Amino acid sequence: MCDPWFTPTFFGSWHPFPRVDTVDLDLLHDAKFLYISHMHRDHLDPDVLTQHVPTSVTVLLPEFGVNALEDTLRSLGYNNIIRTHNGEIVELDGDLRIAIGSLAGPHIGPMGDSMLVVSDPTAVVLNQNDAHPADLDMGLVFGQPDAHLLQYSGAIWYPMVYEIPADEEAALIATKRERQVARAIQYIEMAGARHVVPSAGPPCFLDPELFHLNDFSGIEANANPSIFPDAVQFLAELDAVGHHEGQLLIPGSTLEVGGERDGEVTHPISTDDVDRIFSDKRSYLERYQADTADIRAQIVAGWPTDTTDVFAAIKDWFEPILTDAHHTRAGVGGLVELATTDGERIIIDMPAGVVRRPADDDVIAFRFRTSRALLESSVRRRVDDWCNELFLSCRFEAYRAGPYNEYIYTFFKSLSEPRMAYAERFYQAKADDRDVDWIECDGWIVESRCPHQRARLDRVGSVDGEVLTCGLHGWQFDLTTGECLNSDGAFLRVKGRAPVND
Repeated sequence: MCDPWFTPTFFGSWHPFPRVDTVDLDLLHDAKFLYISHMHRDHLDPDVLTQHVPTSVTVLLPEFGVNALEDTLRSLGYNNIIRTHNGEIVELDGDLRIAIGSLAGPHIGPMGDSMLVVSDPTAVVLNQNDAHPADLDMGLVFGQPDAHLLQYSGAIWYPMVYEIPADEEAALIATKRERQVARAIQYIEMAGARHVVPSAGPPCFLDPELFHLNDFSGIEANANPSIFPDAVQFLAELDAVGHHEGQLLIPGSTLEVGGERDGEVTHPISTDDVDRIFSDKRSYLERYQADTADIRAQIVAGWPTDTTDVFAAIKDWFEPILTDAHHTRAGVGGLVELATTDGERIIIDMPAGVVRRPADDDVIAFRFRTSRALLESSVRRRVDDWCNELFLSCRFEAYRAGPYNEYIYTFFKSLSEPRMAYAERFYQAKADDRDVDWIECDGWIVESRCPHQRARLDRVGSVDGEVLTCGLHGWQFDLTTGECLNSDGAFLRVKGRAPVND
């Protein structure tokens, strides 16, 4: 059992799509092995685990740089744990074998992400989930998979929450969506599986204030695309480029892999009803919205309604963390403003390492504005990863003075001393790295891996003029300086042009 998610999350913003009431919950009770790929709450659902998954289940644990996932699972009563090592094959019952490829780093997911490959004598299944490795080598340890499950849709707040003109936002959404599909197709071609299952999203948004984030493009005339295309939309994109191995599953569906019934799909509802989920998506979501109104009301009722001194609480909480955040603070490099919709303003002064009140001459590098209730909820509970709740809720507005900066989000994922210590060790190791592998990429000598998520540039790098683009996430680098053009603080090591042989 991998990442069972049933409960609305991120302050009630994200709901499973399609809805999950077609799933036989006894299947969860009968699982022998539990694998949680990472700590995002649409993958780690404490409510469904405690209610439907016995604590006797064997947990297959990825190898991360911090113990947050293991600590959380143990706090829920799961102590029968097999700790795996990155890419190492583990023999389980009979002829069952698994391997987990772990992506570790403070900038990856909530302190790490992972993918699982499962093999027995009948088939090999790769559950890539929403991990974005530099390559799929660790997913191919048992050879070419028969079935490949992977993310294709967005799972982020960008660019919708940013204070930018509508036409610029639409262009960024279109670009991001194209890159999501292109990246998924790259992975599909790396794996070469007979069956491809669009997986790990998208969520749907049922709160009236967020309903516009759902994607109705290709279904309704003049509908604007979002970063959250559904599985049918993605399968159409695959068909358009000659990939016909896609399989549509909804919650409760089964896909037979291997044997005489290979490729056979069984749905928990009729095929016509499955089709209507996607062809009449607005009506489907409106019914879903009405059916879950009480659940969302209960979530909102749990938000704080009184006020406390959030400035004092944040100062007391953040300043000890800032003291040891040397690389992270330098990477952010400016002032960060936390603001509430009722007028509270708090400055995180990264250069000085203090939390203070705003001054008239402040030049703000980053601003995050949300409701007082959500800020207070995060502060009172000392949520140590705001990206994994407040930001993914999309219930905030953001501003940044320059391009993307991974350090600002690393900071908000590292709001505890152990997490920040891990982030600082990670960045220190990068700064001290002198063992660089060099490659030639379209006439330039550059380091072999992208500094973002270590993608192999001999596979996904391309050069246009004096700009190198990493195809995994679209990061671009000026080859004359090594500077990243769309992320502050990132640099690619560049030796220069390759020698020309006469």
